[in-house]
Amino acid sequence: MRSGRSAVCVSGVLEIRTVSEGGVLAIKGLKSQYYISMNRTGMLQGKKDYNDSCNFKEVFLENYYTAYSSVKWTKNGKEMFISLSQKGRPLRGKKTRKESISSHFIPRKCREDEKKLA
Repeated sequence: MRSGRSAVCVSGVLEIRTVSEGGVLAIKGLKSQYYISMNRTGMLQGKKDYNDSCNFKEVFLENYYTAYSSVKWTKNGKEMFISLSQKGRPLRGKKTRKESISSHFIPRKCREDEKKLA
């Protein structure tokens, strides 16, 4: 990085939309136009068309982070969360837990959105 500026990877910008009451939302990549989806084995996938496997429940945690669990799929009655490894690769949902740091996210507004609102 040069001159102390932070860089934003445009391909990594996600749009989070509320799809129903109770904190149910869908997450879509702005550049790719693909929705994040979870299949029954807990694998994350990209879907061009929205469906019910793209629904995630927003869970607010005590540490001010947010976790996202699949609305449609559970493993033995336990929630499966969106989770990323240290290298940024998705982890299989059946191995995730709400308490795991790899499942904690902080949603932020894009600077471009802030400029539009001003």
